[in-house]
Amino acid sequence: MEQIYSHIELNERCEIYRLHADGISRRQIADRLGRSPSIISRELQRNALPKSGYKPSSADRMAMARKRRGSKIERLSSLKTYVLDLWA
Repeated sequence: MEQIYSHIELNERCEIYRLHADGISRRQIADRLGRSPSIISRELQRNALPKSGYKPSSADRMAMARKRRGSKIERLSSLKTYVLDLWA
């Protein structure tokens, strides 16, 4: 069974924000959006601002910035070399 993953889009982030503000549980939000509860939980934790909490527009910008930045192994050539040497 193959799972297909899709990134959360701005319209879903707006819905997450609205439901979360209404006091709906993360599990219920996940059910309504057809997502895993862990994805909703991660989204609310990872993309919340320290003072103002979760906001859809800032969450979208933060996610795009992480995507553009790339993974740590891509950014650090010494780490990439180390990992490749382990597999050689």
